[in-house]
Amino acid sequence: MSWEAIGAVGELIGAVAVLVTLLYLAMQIRQNTDQLAQSSDALTLSRRDSVTASFSRWRQMVGADSEIWIRGSEDFDSLSPAERLRFELIVEELLYAFEMLWQITLDASGRQEVFERQFGVRIVDLMKSDGARAWWSRNRQMYSHRFAAWVDQAIARDNDS
Repeated sequence: MSWEAIGAVGELIGAVAVLVTLLYLAMQIRQNTDQLAQSSDALTLSRRDSVTASFSRWRQMVGADSEIWIRGSEDFDSLSPAERLRFELIVEELLYAFEMLWQITLDASGRQEVFERQFGVRIVDLMKSDGARAWWSRNRQMYSHRFAAWVDQAIARDNDS
């Protein structure tokens, strides 16, 4: 066997090895992509469960303190200090749920217009309450900068209309 033949066999073995390596890498990339998609789906479901739980807590809080919710929404100053605290906790829970929902919507669609169409009106309605606005002005830093800016813009748009 000549050196040229040995070289040709070596090149053939190298080409086969490269092909096998590429096939293996393609399989690994596909498996990794599938695992990432599954992880993403699991995270989305977990986040939706958190939002659902938060809205459920809010409903329970309003149900337990419906009189405080109504009075606080209509005339925040009429509440006693203990009632103000309960009202503020209800507002906090609701806005926390809306922020989670806002983030999920942005992550899923990349567009906040989707959230605005579906839920913006509810936040604006909430912020028409003197108590909720007073609470928001003191506590907006508890929320992400982007969500707080969006709520502020929604309030400003409502004031302009």
